[in-house]
Amino acid sequence: MSAPMITGAAALLLQAQPSLTTAQVKFLLQTGSTYMVDAGVFGAGAGKRAVLDVAAGQANSNLVTNLLNLLLDRTGGMSFWDSGQLQDRLYNGGGIRLLGILELPGILLNPGQLAWGNLNLVGLTNPISLLAPKRILCGDVSCWTANDHLTWGDDIYSPEGQHLTWGDNDLTDDYHLTWGDAVKVDDPH
Repeated sequence: MSAPMITGAAALLLQAQPSLTTAQVKFLLQTGSTYMVDAGVFGAGAGKRAVLDVAAGQANSNLVTNLLNLLLDRTGGMSFWDSGQLQDRLYNGGGIRLLGILELPGILLNPGQLAWGNLNLVGLTNPISLLAPKRILCGDVSCWTANDHLTWGDDIYSPEGQHLTWGDNDLTDDYHLTWGDAVKVDDPH
């Protein structure tokens, strides 16, 4: 469901600044979003849009300057370029790069400076860097287990005692869980 929203956001950015590269658009869309700690990276990606507030109507002014100002005002901005190693890097105690204010203009001009598999956080005191890796990745669901390392397939019990696993698509009591649920049934049949 996010594809049409992201496409529209990218179109607005490119309308305002046609010379932006694909990497620059991705960086701006991600870091210009507000991280949603309740959903985590798996549930909400970089978060909900904020960059459009700046992009709309900026065709006749300096969009890059305005976007950098937005990034400096937001402590929740993040960017990640992943091909499957972000989760492991976070759980192994690495994978977070705090981007200082002075780095942002250079990175905006050349997003290729960002290493794949890193969670790049805007601001040297970004509060996301203080969260446990499982909380960064999975949001509130991670609070339902005492496990430090949460991966696809871990068993999680909600506060109501529901047994959750990633990837199943069953209905339970007429509730559909986005990531799925696996209900243990006492009936052996």
